[in-house]
Amino acid sequence: MTIGLAGLVVSSCADDANGRDAHQSRDMASPVEVVKIERGPIATYEAASGRIEAIHRAPVFARVSEICKEVRVIEGQRIKVNDTLALLEDAEYRYQRDRELATREKARQGTQDAQVQRDKAHADHDRIKRLIEQSGEGIYSKNDLADAKLALDKAEIALKVAGEELKRTEATCAEAELRFQNTVIRSPIAGVVVQVDVELFDLVKVDQKLFDIAELDALEIEVSVPESSAGSIRAVPASTSGAPDISHAQAALLYVAAWPSARFLGYVDTVAPIVDRERGMVDVKLRVIQPEALVATQERYEALLAQFPPPERRVIEASAQEFATNENGMLRPGMWVNASIVKDVKPDTLLIPSGCVVNGAIYVVVPPAKSDGEQKPKEGGRGRETASGPTVRRIDILSQRGVRNDKFTELIPKGDDGAMLKAGARVVIRGQDFLRDGSGVKIVQAPGEGAAPQKPNGQTSGVQK
Repeated sequence: MTIGLAGLVVSSCADDANGRDAHQSRDMASPVEVVKIERGPIATYEAASGRIEAIHRAPVFARVSEICKEVRVIEGQRIKVNDTLALLEDAEYRYQRDRELATREKARQGTQDAQVQRDKAHADHDRIKRLIEQSGEGIYSKNDLADAKLALDKAEIALKVAGEELKRTEATCAEAELRFQNTVIRSPIAGVVVQVDVELFDLVKVDQKLFDIAELDALEIEVSVPESSAGSIRAVPASTSGAPDISHAQAALLYVAAWPSARFLGYVDTVAPIVDRERGMVDVKLRVIQPEALVATQERYEALLAQFPPPERRVIEASAQEFATNENGMLRPGMWVNASIVKDVKPDTLLIPSGCVVNGAIYVVVPPAKSDGEQKPKEGGRGRETASGPTVRRIDILSQRGVRNDKFTELIPKGDDGAMLKAGARVVIRGQDFLRDGSGVKIVQAPGEGAAPQKPNGQTSGVQK
């Protein structure tokens, strides 16, 4: 009897100790934040940088020499084709034009008179000739016919001279009109004024450069990539019509210092056929797509947008919407650009944020058992499911990861541990520092349902080659 009571006391003490350990285990659980493993696209990039240049630039020169009486634009101003840039004094050229117009009108009247005289001479000659043929030399003689022929020849010569004079005066009048029109300086293209080289009351000389206009709809960036990456960069192919086939172009993500949180779209246009021997680099030209063009004809660029993972694509589209109606949001020549050229795209793969990986390993959350609380050991006793709360299992992914960049890491499940790497599994993204295999955890935040939570301002992290 005494032995039985002692056994009950020992058993009761053991149960109390186990309860205290379980309670302490729950209290000591490490707080962590988690994300879910999800399926999605991932891309690898080639980083490059350069300045935006205008493909089409139009210097505007003076065609006449005169005093500048008005400048209507400033540097940085957007303009359309034939917009007036400046006005020169035109009084003298107006007088010359009006004088030539009067001379042309006089010559035109002389030509009309000469035409009337020629028609009359031609009718007299035909009438005399017809009467002689019908009645002989009764009313008119052959001498009269010869005189009529001579008068006709003179009239035709006079008409020809008058016609030549009219052509000369018309040419002179057109020249005077052109000089008068050249006192108004107009833009030959639509774009932005990048340079103004004339001021009010300046004496402008013929062939003096006054303005420099750059077209904003055709911009490019010349960058250089290492020789080792040249094989993964391709020029845009040509379509059957000879125009660039953008649907098969290689996309590029563009960052500018003026708007750090925005992202813009571009694509590889040309790739140099040779390698710079001194630098070991290949020159590549990227075409820039303005936000306004992307919003207006997004379907044209759908193949380019599809090359980016959803977060990057969303930022590109949001930036385009924001800057499309903002005149100051245009990408401009001279801006410094950091570009990320898409080298390879995997459209459907397992992804986790790269921040989940610490020292080549990740911690996968093992949920508590749904049964009566009995411990159910996993393989090798690691990452137990317990009734007291979730634990974590440390998985080395050095041999189970594929494409990676600063934002995402691709998972390629292998072996027994790989069975836990599936869509929907939760992975620790913050709080790994104090974890070990089998540690109890307390999930304090589970940001979003995506593979990578968005940053507060929509920014995406830099890329890794």
